[in-house]
Amino acid sequence: MAYLNPQEKLLIGLIFYSPAIIAFVFGTVIGSLSNVMIFRMVYYKSIWSPPSHCTSCGAEIPGYLNIPLVSYLALRGRCRSCGARFTSRYFWVELASGLMYAIVVLWIYTLPPPQGFGLTMREVLNFSASQTPLLGFPSNPAGIALIFKGWVFATLLLVLSMVDLEHRLLPDRLTLPGIALGLLLSFAAPLSRPEIASLGRSGLTDAFLQSFLGMIVGGGILLVIMLIYPPGMMFGDVKLLAMIGSFVGITALAPSVFLGFVAGGAVGGLVMLISKNYVPMKTYIPFGPFLALGGFVGFLWGSQIWTWYMRLVANR
Repeated sequence: MAYLNPQEKLLIGLIFYSPAIIAFVFGTVIGSLSNVMIFRMVYYKSIWSPPSHCTSCGAEIPGYLNIPLVSYLALRGRCRSCGARFTSRYFWVELASGLMYAIVVLWIYTLPPPQGFGLTMREVLNFSASQTPLLGFPSNPAGIALIFKGWVFATLLLVLSMVDLEHRLLPDRLTLPGIALGLLLSFAAPLSRPEIASLGRSGLTDAFLQSFLGMIVGGGILLVIMLIYPPGMMFGDVKLLAMIGSFVGITALAPSVFLGFVAGGAVGGLVMLISKNYVPMKTYIPFGPFLALGGFVGFLWGSQIWTWYMRLVANR
């Protein structure tokens, strides 16, 4: 790699990262659909009909002006017909969705075969340090299923976070099917988690038990907090964490919850410092997005975080 000119390095880099680039583009398309869900789901409207249109003048947005990210930038965030401003949320949701989809694919590279290629994250992010051949999407069904699971989870978290931010609501129409999907996909796409030795199970049975226990314990943690201190949590948060637990499993649940509480506490503390007045955090920003952030990180690296922590405790 050291003897290649910049153009050759760029070409090889594009080839190496092409699966992640494709995932990013596909993710922005799903992000565009997610924007429709965020806007219409709360009002129980169809996400398919009517087609995308300006909410100010009602003009339909043609397909060639509905290209994720590109159209928003080209139109400078305004309706071509009436000039009304579109919320910047459209752009940021599409971008976030694309990045999350690409991150899932890059993470798959780091998993051991058959799900991934067994690379380290450093090798993935700096492919010139790796001696492995140029990569593509995992062809094994296990890797493909896990990519699909990660994408489903990312979309659910993103849509729920934005609905919670805009409406202070975590709709059952997403959290409850999300819980069912997490349990179902534990069979179709089990994660590489340390087995729960005390249960004496392995394989798909262990994967389902981890998902089921993650759902029960995840929802139970916030339910107890809500019963002890009702203003601190809402029942939607309970169902969201139950959904997160069903996707990440019991062994990755603790890092997910910890990261969510740390992120929420940090932002809440910063907001109170800026406001210079004590106002409950819920007044400023809902807790759902922080749980979603912790859940996404926990899905990808929660098991490694938990293993690292247990080794740290054991070596004390």
